[in-house]
Amino acid sequence: MTKQQFLEHGRPKWQELRLLTEKAGPRLEGLDPGDARTMGALYRSTVADLAYATERYPNDRLIKALTDLTIEARAAIYAKRSKTMTFKSFFLTDYWRMIAEQRNVFWIALGLFLVPVLLGVVAASLFPGEVSSRMPQNFLWVTEPRPSGTDMGLTSLQVAEFSFHVMINNIQVALFAFAFGIAFGLGTAWMLAYNGFIFGALGYLAVAAGNGTLFIEAVAAHGMLELSCIVVAGVAGLRVARAVISPGHRYRRELLVEEARSAALIAWGTALFLVLAGLVEGFVSRTGTTWAPSLVIGLAIGFPFWAMVYRRRNDSEPSGRLGPEVGRHNRIRKAIGSGLDVPGAATG
Repeated sequence: MTKQQFLEHGRPKWQELRLLTEKAGPRLEGLDPGDARTMGALYRSTVADLAYATERYPNDRLIKALTDLTIEARAAIYAKRSKTMTFKSFFLTDYWRMIAEQRNVFWIALGLFLVPVLLGVVAASLFPGEVSSRMPQNFLWVTEPRPSGTDMGLTSLQVAEFSFHVMINNIQVALFAFAFGIAFGLGTAWMLAYNGFIFGALGYLAVAAGNGTLFIEAVAAHGMLELSCIVVAGVAGLRVARAVISPGHRYRRELLVEEARSAALIAWGTALFLVLAGLVEGFVSRTGTTWAPSLVIGLAIGFPFWAMVYRRRNDSEPSGRLGPEVGRHNRIRKAIGSGLDVPGAATG
């Protein structure tokens, strides 16, 4: 089939699908059952056409036109009845779904954190003096000889002040990891790598100093949640970076605005969980709690976090999937409202 034959064969059904999509509204509310069935059949046929065009004419502007059309049609066909996002719905459903749907990006963020953890361990084992001299001074207490226990001898007011300081620092890390995504993800990658390296190096230095149990007591209660949040904040930043680096057939500015809006919600939601981590660090991790209760507390607040993400895994559609026919395209997004601009189509 020549390109002209392909256009002549497909244009009538594409135009009909466009008209039905515009008539349907966001959730097929404007269609009778017959039109709805017709729209479904036209959608499936157009998806097949898009797969064919992607294979035969990969750089043609027809690809974007058909991509836009299938995105809009699918959004109308498969949209769930939605309600305005509330604080309650965000933390019960939406936040976890937004993390779960970025599973591929999550593995990248996790790698950017864990590989530097290993590098930190290796560096501290080879050059302990040099690495120790470059560690943040407020962390080095776990590497120094001291009586057993993490009790810092703080008053209740001082514990509160310490927790507040930790919360502010953690929130800054989360928001910076998100915001630095605009710089092609380099800033986000650096934030993840830096925190991973510090964690690995400090862990090794503490164990080498005979403070392995002390290190566990110092990080177990809040560490699982805090480190999880840092990685998730990295996911938000890398999501922005992906829109900058690889917009696919979408306009970069349009996709960046869309991705940044969702990534910002992830970052702010994560910041609130970092508040909890800061409170636990101040009132548990620095008050002499032994390793066993610290581990129990850490699991009690860290495990539910990932359990909620896992629970919402089926509510999401991984990035880069539009069904088996068009696997190379971005995940289905909200309809973007652009017209179908088919080469050779009549205007008037």
